[in-house]
Amino acid sequence: NLIPKRCWYDAVDEAQEMVDTNIELDIQGYDIDGSVIKAARINAQQAGVENLIHLQQRDVAQLSHPKKYGFIITNPPYGERLMTVREVEDLYRKIGKSFKRLDKWQFYILTPNERFPSLFGRRADKIKKLNFNELEEKLRLAGLSAEELSAANSAVKVLKHEVNRGKGAALRTG
Repeated sequence: NLIPKRCWYDAVDEAQEMVDTNIELDIQGYDIDGSVIKAARINAQQAGVENLIHLQQRDVAQLSHPKKYGFIITNPPYGERLMTVREVEDLYRKIGKSFKRLDKWQFYILTPNERFPSLFGRRADKIKKLNFNELEEKLRLAGLSAEELSAANSAVKVLKHEVNRGKGAALRTG
C-alpha cells in the first residue's frame, strides 16, 4: 500500500471530526436520472452531510432558485457514452437557456467540449485545463473572487476524487 492503513484511517477520522453540520448552507443537487440522485444520497449519507444537501430528480429546464446570488458546479454529459453529439449540443443550449434565469449567479462547468461556450450562450471568463482519468477537462470559470476560486478548486478536488473512485460527480445537471 502507498499509504499505511493506520495513517489513512487516522486521516479519515480527523476529516470526519472537522465536519461541521451546524452551519447554514444551501447545497442542492439535481439530475434527470433518479439513479444518480440515489447514488448522491448514499454518498452524502456516508460523508455524514445528508442534512446539508437537498437532492432532487429534475430536468435542467426546470432549474430555478429564489436566491438572487449563488453558484453552480456541474459536469454535464459529454456525449461519448451517454448521448449523441447532437443530443449533447441540444443539452448545452438547454443548460444555457435555464442558467440565463439565474443571471447574477456564477457557473463552474467541467467539459472537454471546445464548443461549449457558444452552445451555452456565454463566453468563458477563465478556462482551467484539468487532466484526470485520461480525459482533458476544462473548468470554465466566470468572474471569481479569490474566495470563490478557492471553493471551486476544492470542488474540483472532490470531483477528481469521485471520478477516480469511479463514482462520478454527485452534483450534475441533466
